[in-house]
Amino acid sequence: MGFSSPIGLLAFLAVPAVLVLHLFRRRFRERSVAGLFLFAADALPADAGRTRARLLRTPSLWLELLAAVLFGLLLSGFHVGAAKAGVHLVVVLDDSASMGAADASGAVRDDALAYLERRLDALDEDARVTLVRTGRRPSLLAGPRATVTQARRALESWKPIKPVHDPASAWELGVDLAGSDGELLFLTDREDFDPPPRYRHLAFGRAIPNAAVVGARRVVRGEEERVFADLLAWGSGEVAATVHLEAVAGDAVREITRKDVVLRPRRALHVAWTVPAGDIPFRVRLSDDGLAADNTTTLLPEPARVVPVHVDVDEQTAAQLRIARVFAALPGVRVVDEVERARLRVTAGDPGIKAGVVTLRVAAAGGERDAWIGPFLLERGRMLAGEDGRPVLQGLTLEGVVWSAGRGELPGLPLVLASEQVLLAEESRAGGTQLHLNLDPARSNLAASPDWPILMSNIVEHVRGRLPGPVAVNVRVGEEIALRFAGTPEAASTHALLDPEGERHAARGWRYLSWAATRPGIHRLVQGEQDVARFAVNFVDAVESDLTRSTIVDVEPVEVPDVVAASAGPRGRDEARIFALLLLLAVVFDWWVLGRRR
Repeated sequence: MGFSSPIGLLAFLAVPAVLVLHLFRRRFRERSVAGLFLFAADALPADAGRTRARLLRTPSLWLELLAAVLFGLLLSGFHVGAAKAGVHLVVVLDDSASMGAADASGAVRDDALAYLERRLDALDEDARVTLVRTGRRPSLLAGPRATVTQARRALESWKPIKPVHDPASAWELGVDLAGSDGELLFLTDREDFDPPPRYRHLAFGRAIPNAAVVGARRVVRGEEERVFADLLAWGSGEVAATVHLEAVAGDAVREITRKDVVLRPRRALHVAWTVPAGDIPFRVRLSDDGLAADNTTTLLPEPARVVPVHVDVDEQTAAQLRIARVFAALPGVRVVDEVERARLRVTAGDPGIKAGVVTLRVAAAGGERDAWIGPFLLERGRMLAGEDGRPVLQGLTLEGVVWSAGRGELPGLPLVLASEQVLLAEESRAGGTQLHLNLDPARSNLAASPDWPILMSNIVEHVRGRLPGPVAVNVRVGEEIALRFAGTPEAASTHALLDPEGERHAARGWRYLSWAATRPGIHRLVQGEQDVARFAVNFVDAVESDLTRSTIVDVEPVEVPDVVAASAGPRGRDEARIFALLLLLAVVFDWWVLGRRR
């Protein structure tokens, strides 16, 4: 005996409400009579107005009290005996893109949904459903413990599009949510999974020939651009396809050219076009086949990210370091005269560390000099100031280098050492970095070696990576959309990302704004209602594009919960029907009694 919905006990407040209504009856209507002696002596008097009167124990009172009690019992879920829990169905949905594959017989996703619909139809109305989507970080599509109606509504928005990932974390989450008596399903398109033994493993896949764009890029060469695309096919034989190059401007699409190609299974085909340079997005599109998600790749032009450099050394040192030649050879570098505009400074002095600026200080430490010919110890994997990107010593060997350095100490973390002498050190704080290069250019051949332009290129690329603006405008599903921001936290909070379906996503972070790239298409970064940047998100994953591994399978669970059979019954449904019937009879009979009195 108990109550399945204790909050419904508040309905018992209707009992005192009925008593109050009968105690404070409305005043009687005045009627003109010839004389009171015409009425019986035991006529019951009542004062006029809403004053308390003697409680009349009429059939109407008892019927209304009975109706109020039945109403409270109905809403509170009163039941006799032990409560029976409804079924809890936990479904783990494979959210990988291959679930969207389709052939003439239909789509894999639709087959999985059709089975799940039949399973939901068989559930009792008291059942609860939890839908878990797989992913690097599993997420809930519905629930936990959602109603059947809520689960159906959530399934309408399920569009699997993730790249290849391990579903193990989603399986573990499902087991935790199911508890000891929940029923577990795993819906996928592949057989080569090994879920925990409590899961029923259902695969709805079909081996379908498929071709995909597995790589694309655009390279500016003067007044022209080269657009490259890598195509790959899977299947038992050759796949004939047409690859289109299109210009995209909003909703308008114009085909530039097309090529008919024949793809051999698992052998990449490289296609290239030459087009006039511009800022219009290009789209590489394959003809329709088994999987639509991998047939299209949109390429936005990479924004110009010019590194302003200020050089503050004397002419002799600049000539010895070949500063002009190095910066002229590096792309995206502009030498500026104003030190305030520079993001990279080359100097012989000690200007200190400034936020947002990388300073390369070239000066021999101390008075005495030593010439080092190796061996040199290099921290090759070191990223400046903990940043991601290219290590500052990547590609350096220092073979054949004669390095003349002073015997003084350098502040910061050592990057290059000869014996115990530090030759290059990094000092970072407050968002700025200073590189101390312990070098006498007049006595060294470092600037004449191939390592010098490599070192300068690494430093320039590090600075370029810290410039405000998009980190990359062409990203893949599953990667990160990111923007380096130089404003205030208040200004950062006004930025939002609009995905291709118009949904608005708030930014995470402050100096580094980021969003998860979950849907393919053009994404707009806006500040308020003003466009700030655009990002092209594409699905590219050769593993998911290989549909030859898809198959149909139904593996029953090895372990069946002990309590599943007991969960099939309703929770107090018989009592609820009885209470509802009695409530209806009480209301109807009360209406009949009041009608007879009138």
